[in-house]
Amino acid sequence: YDSVKPYIRKYTPEIIKRADELSETLALFIAKNGQIGKSGKASLPNSLKQGIANSFYNFNEFQLARYKMNDKEVKLSDVIRLVHPRPRNDEEAKLFKGVRETSLPIPETFETKISKEGSTREAWESIIPKLGYMAMLRNLRNFLKVKANIDFVCKKLTDPKEVKNSKQFPFRFLSASKALGDFDDGGDPFTKQKLMDVVSVALELSVQNIPKWKGRTFVACDNSGSMSNSLSEKSSIQRIEVGNIMGALAQKISDEWIASVFGSRFTTVELDSRSSVMDNAKKLIETDVGHAPNAYLALQYLRTHKISADRILIFSDMQCYSTSEGYISLSSMSSIYQSIYGRRWSTINETENLAVQLRKYKAEVNPNVYLYSFDLAGYGTLQFPENEKNVCLLTGFSDKVFGFIKKYEENRTTLIKTIEDYNPFKEKVKETEEEGQEWVIK
Repeated sequence: YDSVKPYIRKYTPEIIKRADELSETLALFIAKNGQIGKSGKASLPNSLKQGIANSFYNFNEFQLARYKMNDKEVKLSDVIRLVHPRPRNDEEAKLFKGVRETSLPIPETFETKISKEGSTREAWESIIPKLGYMAMLRNLRNFLKVKANIDFVCKKLTDPKEVKNSKQFPFRFLSASKALGDFDDGGDPFTKQKLMDVVSVALELSVQNIPKWKGRTFVACDNSGSMSNSLSEKSSIQRIEVGNIMGALAQKISDEWIASVFGSRFTTVELDSRSSVMDNAKKLIETDVGHAPNAYLALQYLRTHKISADRILIFSDMQCYSTSEGYISLSSMSSIYQSIYGRRWSTINETENLAVQLRKYKAEVNPNVYLYSFDLAGYGTLQFPENEKNVCLLTGFSDKVFGFIKKYEENRTTLIKTIEDYNPFKEKVKETEEEGQEWVIK
């Protein structure tokens, strides 16, 4: 888009924040437009070329050497030969030459350090001060196993600024706590308990960065059989753990709340606001309600007890159905039945349907309730019509979504109108040779 090009050179360095993204940006362009140069017909726009070149200034030798990406289709050496960043001093000239010739020394990371010297106390203690937040969080068992001094670890993991800048998802802390809890291969049990407390404190600190919600929040977490599946083949974290820690976080940031879980049965769970997110999440996880995902029971509970909530959050893999109907959703069964017999499914079975229960709840209790349906498995299954008022269907998980919910409820109309009315070209100011074309947004 020609209208976007004036911004690309300026903002590309603000977007590319990790050294491997230099290669990924170019790889994406090639995937969408074809090969560049003599071997292909595509041409890299000058604005993007300059933007990527300027992005090299974001990184030091350690970062560029770590992400040389020699095993990828687009190597970092390919990128630098294509965009030609201009060194601003002798140090950068040497650095860029090293990238171009793939001659940068292998950086000392905990992987290379441990590979070379072995997993010893001395090796870990020498590398600990250089570890990033996530690397530190992922190696707690190793520190424990070799009986390393963990004073620096405890200080960094519980530093409010470090927690904020780490941008770790809440379930990462649960993963670390779970790994420590399952660890029984040596180490000092007192140190183990101290590290578990540190992880819990770090999670509590992360909650302080989440905007608070006003009003009443009803949380329903899926504890059915399918939620015991892992997030991915390489992950040891189960969907039930993510769903319940998200539910425990929602409880922490709400004025008033009801926490609940559903499966074959439904029950509310009394959580203590003074307890940690970790402890409350474990309490939710350990509540047994059977294996069938009868999600409709959660909304039925609110409706039959005439409980008015401002928002309803459902954390599930969205494989919800009635126990009496098997794995096909009731909404699908109703459509099939109507197409065959020309009439609707029985009203008794229709009550075992999430969408029907929501409509009845709105009609009988609160017509303005917000409902947020989280698909933790990413199947894309829809349990509610896409155009249902105040219903937001979300796929995946992140603590960032809690900030989105606050904005969605308070400023949804205003935000949409702001985006629709956005026009960066309403007024031009004087063009100068030094600055190029400047734009004023009004």
